[in-house]
Amino acid sequence: MASDQDNTRVFPIGHYVGAYLDDEQGQQGHHEVRLGVNVVEVDNDTFRLWALAHGIPDQLSEDATWGRQQIIDAATTAGITNAEASIENGINQGLLVEVAPGPDAAVEFATRYRLVPLMLGLGNSAEEPGLYGIGLFGQPFLHVNSMVYSLWEWAHLDRNLWEACETFAQVEAQAGAQEPDETDPHKILENFLVAIHGLLSVNAAYLDESLGPQ
Repeated sequence: MASDQDNTRVFPIGHYVGAYLDDEQGQQGHHEVRLGVNVVEVDNDTFRLWALAHGIPDQLSEDATWGRQQIIDAATTAGITNAEASIENGINQGLLVEVAPGPDAAVEFATRYRLVPLMLGLGNSAEEPGLYGIGLFGQPFLHVNSMVYSLWEWAHLDRNLWEACETFAQVEAQAGAQEPDETDPHKILENFLVAIHGLLSVNAAYLDESLGPQ
């Protein structure tokens, strides 16, 4: 049986805005990540773990958790030896957040952060009407179900991800939906958390701080 630690997810927070050189040495000095209205300077080691926390597409699956151990394993494969310390640095800087299993931790996370789309919505197709593409013109990077697609498309209009789940539930209920997966914001959030790393891993979206007071 998996422990709670095994099911704890690690999410990267912030929008990458580039690498910056040391003016005197002409070498890369640091990376910068925007968190809300602030920009955080990130050393190379912490940045590499922040990048791995987005997930690796071919290692993600619907029933897998992308957490601390998965990030450390990916770092070891990449030849990174100080992964644990870099994860802690990322957490201390607000660049990484761990989310324990269970509805309370999920709602706490969702009230603190929001999801912002980065790619284009490509819609569905006659061949796969139940799946919706996200990517660039004529080049889908992933396909998701209608719930994930709707939240990916509209969640940034709410202050945080929890309010987005509540909005989704209200809209679906008004449209006549009755299943909890469509009308219960807790169930919607539970299902969406599983899908977030898939979006982050291909840079289809990023997580940012909540807008305004919670």
